[in-house]
Amino acid sequence: MINLQTLVDSAIEANRVAYVEAYRNFCHWADSSTSSCSEESKIRRKGYAEVEFYTFNAIKDSIIRMFPDYATYIEDTFLSYRGEPV
Repeated sequence: MINLQTLVDSAIEANRVAYVEAYRNFCHWADSSTSSCSEESKIRRKGYAEVEFYTFNAIKDSIIRMFPDYATYIEDTFLSYRGEPV
C-alpha cells in the first residue's frame, strides 16, 4: 500500500525540474531587468521575470492544494531545490 508521504514525494519529484528551471529563469530575468538597457527592454524583461515567478509558485501551490497537510514540507523541499543544477 502506498502511503500519503510517498504520493507527496512523487508529486514533488515529478515537478522538480520544471520548478528549478522556472526559478532560474526568474532569477535571470529579474537580474537582467536592472541592467543598462533601454526602458522598453527593462519593462519586457520585468514581464518575463513575472511570468517565471508565477510559474514556479504555481507549481508549488498546485501540489500544496492537493496535499494541504504537507504544506510546510512541500515548501521546504522546493526551497531546497533552488540552488540545484537542472
